[in-house]
Amino acid sequence: MDIAESVIEAADRYKAIKNLIFIKGDITKPLFKHEVFDLVICDQVLHHTKNPPETLKELTRILKMGGEFLLMFMLKKHYQENLLMNILEKKLQICHTKN
Repeated sequence: MDIAESVIEAADRYKAIKNLIFIKGDITKPLFKHEVFDLVICDQVLHHTKNPPETLKELTRILKMGGEFLLMFMLKKHYQENLLMNILEKKLQICHTKN
């Protein structure tokens, strides 16, 4: 999922790969039911959203229980990233105790 028009070009380029779907949309408001994905990958985007904690909540909402979440971001020691790490650590502890 990407909000940019380039996602349409990517979908065309990789259309031969089964089970790979490209969606033009906003990750802060994914229009999916709860727990539908086995894997969510968020590559260097979360810290650019207006409300990273809410976006993280939405991305984990659409992840199946026991699914995998791959989150990547720069490791510069900025206030936002430290805040994000604290939120993520708490969320991972909550998810770990559910399993």
